[in-house]
Amino acid sequence: MSLSNLVMPHNKTTLDRYLNGQQVPYTDLRKVWTDVVGWVPTVTGLGYANFFAQVREVNLGLPPERRIHVWLGEPPITWSKIKTKADFQPILAQRDTHAAEVIEKKILALNKKAIVIYGGLHFYNNLGLRRLVEKSTRLHSSSWRSIRDTSPILHHEF
Repeated sequence: MSLSNLVMPHNKTTLDRYLNGQQVPYTDLRKVWTDVVGWVPTVTGLGYANFFAQVREVNLGLPPERRIHVWLGEPPITWSKIKTKADFQPILAQRDTHAAEVIEKKILALNKKAIVIYGGLHFYNNLGLRRLVEKSTRLHSSSWRSIRDTSPILHHEF
């Protein structure tokens, strides 16, 4: 199988332009991994920057129809509109269901395959990703793989 889809927990801002080789100022690009719902305080490590740079490098050597597409599963958020915890809670509550909707609409409905990279705890509640994995396992021949680093991370191949 050639990889053409990844699903990760980030907001989609300017990532497509960057991954397809366009010039994107770092101040804009870093919002992909810093303006997210689930990391408070925000992600400060270089892991995501390096990961996206590697995907970009691979994509530049591929024709457009074979490039890796990264789907970002975080619900959109405009931080300037968040003034209280009550403003934030409804968006936070959508994290797993929003990611599951992205996978259902952009991957499964189009009969595509993807690697889904999320922290393991996203798969242990009864919402979103766990429900989607259980459904896809019944309907498709999908499989679990576990990747270990300093935090529990599971990914699911759909």
